[in-house]
Amino acid sequence: MPDISSISSALTALKNMLGIGDAKTVASTTATSSTTGTKTPATNENELVSVKIDSNQSSEINEVDTKIKQLMTTDIPKTRSEIDQLVLKKAQDIEEQQNIQQKAIEDNKELLKELKEKYKQAKEEEQDARNEYDKAAKKRAKEQKSLRNVDREIKNVDKAMKSNKKKESILDVLQFKKNRLLSNQSAIQSNVDDYDLELSEAKSNLDKKKSTRAAVLDKIQENSGDDSPMSKLIKQSEQKIKEIDSTFESNLSTLQQTLTKQENELSSLMQKKAELVQKVSSTTTPATTTTTTTGTGDGTNTTGTTNTGGKLAEIFSSGNFSQGVLKDKGAFIEQCCQKYGVDPYLASAIMACETGWGTSNAIVSCNNPGGYMDVNTNCMELKHFNTLEEGIEAVIRNLSENYIKLGLTDISSIGAKYCPVGAANDPNGTNSGWIPSIVSIYKQLSGKEITESTKLA
Repeated sequence: MPDISSISSALTALKNMLGIGDAKTVASTTATSSTTGTKTPATNENELVSVKIDSNQSSEINEVDTKIKQLMTTDIPKTRSEIDQLVLKKAQDIEEQQNIQQKAIEDNKELLKELKEKYKQAKEEEQDARNEYDKAAKKRAKEQKSLRNVDREIKNVDKAMKSNKKKESILDVLQFKKNRLLSNQSAIQSNVDDYDLELSEAKSNLDKKKSTRAAVLDKIQENSGDDSPMSKLIKQSEQKIKEIDSTFESNLSTLQQTLTKQENELSSLMQKKAELVQKVSSTTTPATTTTTTTGTGDGTNTTGTTNTGGKLAEIFSSGNFSQGVLKDKGAFIEQCCQKYGVDPYLASAIMACETGWGTSNAIVSCNNPGGYMDVNTNCMELKHFNTLEEGIEAVIRNLSENYIKLGLTDISSIGAKYCPVGAANDPNGTNSGWIPSIVSIYKQLSGKEITESTKLA
């Protein structure tokens, strides 16, 4: 599998090549294909001039471009999106299971807390019932003891009466005593009966409280062990997570294989594109035609190319251009424009727009007023021109050969090809401001009233 960092760098470069990166950046670093209407890199100086490419070469390059764009704009983003969605789904599914586990733990914790409170209450109620039972048992036992004492006294009286049955006076006393004891015996027996009932009820209540406490204890044990509903639910959830992981790894492996295949294919196509472009550039020669112009006395050449009468040098040495590296290049730009039949105000307006009036990094560091990419680095670095003059001429020559000579002579038609509205690399619609910007800068430089449809050549 290709190194991810190299792939990332390559993809960034390809975005600039194919017009799917930042709209402003691409607009300032690419020329426009006359056959497809999409942005393709100006790979070296020779490609910026008029070249003859046979139909087979052109078809092959276009075919490679189409495949690269398909991979860059559709296939690879789609696969990466699927991977992102897969990762997101796994995270969501696992989070769902973790939430289930957490809820089960919290619910069980709350349940156990509630059961422990119930157990505490049941235990207290059982103790109260036991106390009531013990109290009833003591009262009954006390009455039973009193009953036994009365029974014993009655027996003693009966025995005494038997021994003194001839002694009438003694018998009368004993009989009175016996009657009193019998009355006491009846009352005590009634109390014993009442206490028996009370004790029976206390026993029943105590047994009920014992049963309640035991049931609560069983419930606590049921929800505390490995076989508790919570433990079973967590085990099921953990098994579900394992299944999620397994499914994720399988699907991820498939998508990673697909992505690796796509990135390898993209890398091969990049290399093939670079080789094709290099082959084309090495088998073509720059156009050497020089535009001949004839003055008409009104500042306009017969070719339609504007003659500034030397004003361009003055314009560049002051105003906005004076802050950049183009400040003393007005005369040279006008000279190149006369050579290639390009309106100098048009060329100047485009370079001003694309380089921030000659202050961009590309022009300052690389003498590159067009932001062109270097084919020798697989279009991963800006092309470096030996001198600023060399870079300026390359840009003007490209404008002549790939636009003016193809009949694109007004800002509207040039912009439609150079910086098309609705391009894939312009998601925010910033390309729509290119044509108005060029018109505005042209008016500012030339002092002329033009529209985007005015023919400038």
